[in-house]
Amino acid sequence: MWNGDDIDSTWVSPAIFAAIGLAVLTYLVFEWGDAARLRRWWRRRSATSGR
Repeated sequence: MWNGDDIDSTWVSPAIFAAIGLAVLTYLVFEWGDAARLRRWWRRRSATSGR
């Protein structure tokens, strides 16, 4: 049954898990050294697309 008091708190748990997951993923990308490779790939992609 729908409860108006709980509707605001239903997104908190998924948002916390998403933020933690994003933080861990960002840490791992930098730790593994893939950040520089992604940056070079993005610059190459932008250069070839005419932007």
